[in-house]
Amino acid sequence: MLTVPRSLLIVVCLVCTTLVLQGEDNDSMWPPLPEAMLKDAEAAMFINRPRELIGNMEKSATEAAVAIDDIFQALANQLYRSRNLDGIDQNRPAMLLWRKGRAPLLGIIPISNREKFLKSFGKVVGVYSQMTRVAENAGTTVYKQNTEDGLIEYRLLIRDQTAYLGRSAAECNLLSELKLQEEPSAPMYRFYIDNPYDFLPRIENAFGQTADPLLAEINNLIAGEWDLLLQQVKNITVEASVDVKQNLSVKCKILPIKESTLALWTDRQQNQSSRLLSLLDFDKSSVAIYGNISWAGGIKETAIRIAKFIERYSKSENKKTIAKALSSWGALFDRQAAFAQCLHLRSAEDGVLDIYGIGVQEQARSLELIGYQQILENFMSEKIEEQKVKVGDLGMVEGQQAYWKTTPFVGESKWEEVFMATDAHMIESWGMGERKVISKRASGIVEKLDKSVSPIGNAGIVVVHMKLHNILREISNLSGGIGYKIEDAEISMAMSMDNDRRLVFGLDFPLTKVAKSIRASDWTAVVQKLESLLLENLTDK
Repeated sequence: MLTVPRSLLIVVCLVCTTLVLQGEDNDSMWPPLPEAMLKDAEAAMFINRPRELIGNMEKSATEAAVAIDDIFQALANQLYRSRNLDGIDQNRPAMLLWRKGRAPLLGIIPISNREKFLKSFGKVVGVYSQMTRVAENAGTTVYKQNTEDGLIEYRLLIRDQTAYLGRSAAECNLLSELKLQEEPSAPMYRFYIDNPYDFLPRIENAFGQTADPLLAEINNLIAGEWDLLLQQVKNITVEASVDVKQNLSVKCKILPIKESTLALWTDRQQNQSSRLLSLLDFDKSSVAIYGNISWAGGIKETAIRIAKFIERYSKSENKKTIAKALSSWGALFDRQAAFAQCLHLRSAEDGVLDIYGIGVQEQARSLELIGYQQILENFMSEKIEEQKVKVGDLGMVEGQQAYWKTTPFVGESKWEEVFMATDAHMIESWGMGERKVISKRASGIVEKLDKSVSPIGNAGIVVVHMKLHNILREISNLSGGIGYKIEDAEISMAMSMDNDRRLVFGLDFPLTKVAKSIRASDWTAVVQKLESLLLENLTDK
C-alpha cells in the first residue's frame, strides 16, 4: 500500500505539531460589521458567490451522472445551517460569524422563499446540534439550541428577503441595516479564524481511556503538542474558488505568530520539485507523494521523549535497546532529505488487479537507520499482536542490507514489504505478489540512483498526486471497459510556502475532467468490480 516513508508513519504521532507559521493582523478578513459585534469575534465565513460554487459542483455531478444530494445537504449544513438549500437565494452573498460567549453565532442569509427556508433552517444533521423553533417574539422567530454549555437562545429576523440571526431582536434589527455586497475579486468562499487556539477544539479527550500507561503518555504528548501548535498560530484562512476551466482550488493559509517556533520552522522550508520521482515511473502511477521537509530537531526531540516513556512503562525485556533505537532513529531521520513514493495499479489478463508500490528517500546513514527501524518495527509488531505482523531479521536482499515485513490483508492474502539500504538512500518496495518480484523492483531503483535526472513534479514541501484516470483505466479494463477512452484527470494536494512565508495547504480538483473520467469509466461497473474482487479474496482464501 502507499505510505509516506516508513519513518514518517512512526513520526505522525510524534510531530503533528512541529508545523507552525508566521503572520500579521489582517482586519480586512472580517465582514463589514459594527465594531461592537466584532469585538469578541473568533471566526467568520463569507460565501461570496454561492451560485458559482454550488452550481459548478452540480454541473460536474450531472456530467459524471453521480447523485449529489448528500453533498448538497452537507453544503446547506455548513454554509447556511439548514437541512437543505430550499428557500435560499444562491445569487446573493451570505455570512456567518462566531463570537465568544453564549449563542456565539451571528448570520446574514439571503432567502428566496420564506416558508421553505423556515421549514429547513436549524434542522442540521451531523456535527452540529439542531436549532428548534419554539416561538415568535418582538417580530422575530425564537430558536433554542442544546449545546455543551447548556440551552441557548437565538433570534431570527426576516426582512427584505434576508434572514438575520443574532442573540437578540435588537441585534437582528441592527444587522438588517447592513447590506452584504459581492466582492468580485475575492474568492467564492472564505473562512477566517483569528487566534485558532481559542476557537478550535482541544483533542485531549479524542483518544479515549486506556489502561496502557505508555499509550496514555503518548496520547498526552500528542494532545499537549497540539495545544502548543495552536498557540503559535496567529490566524488561519481557508479559501475556495472555481476558475473558467472548472478547476476547484482550495487553499488553507496558516499564519504563524512572529518569532514563534512555528515561524522559525516555516522559515527553514523550501518549495522544491523532485529528482527522485522520475525513478519511480511517475507518469504511470496511480498515487504519488514526494517532498523534502526540514524537521529542525522536532523529530529528534520527540523521539527522545517517547524513548523515556518506553524505558519507564514498557514491559519488554529489551526496553532499553528499544528506547536507544528510537532515540537514534529520531536523530538520523531528523536529517532526512528528499523522499518520493508511488502506488501503482495494473490490470492483468487473468482478471487480477495488481497493487504495488515503490519508494525512495535520501539518507546519508541509511544502513544505521534501517537497523534501528527494524528494531522498532519488531517492537510494534509485539505491541499490537492482533495485527499479526511479522518482521524479519536484517540480511542481504539483491545484494543490499534489508529486512522483510509481512502484514495480513484479507483471507490468506498479505502485503509483503522490503526495506533496503544503499550508501545514501533507503528504498521501500511492497505489494501482494511474490517476494522475488517485489525485491526486483527495489533493486531496479538501486541501478538508477547514480544517473543524473532533472527534477519533475510540482514545487512544494510535500506534494500528493492522484492520477484518477490511471486508476479508472485499470479497473475499467478488468470490468470489460475500454480504459484508454478515459480522459486524464489528476487531483493534486500540496503543503507549500507562499511569498509571504506562510504555510499553505492546497487542493486542486479539476471538476469537469474528473466528472468526464468517472462517466467514461462506467462508475457503477467500476464499483461492482471492486466489490467482486474483494469478495473473491474473502471467499476463495
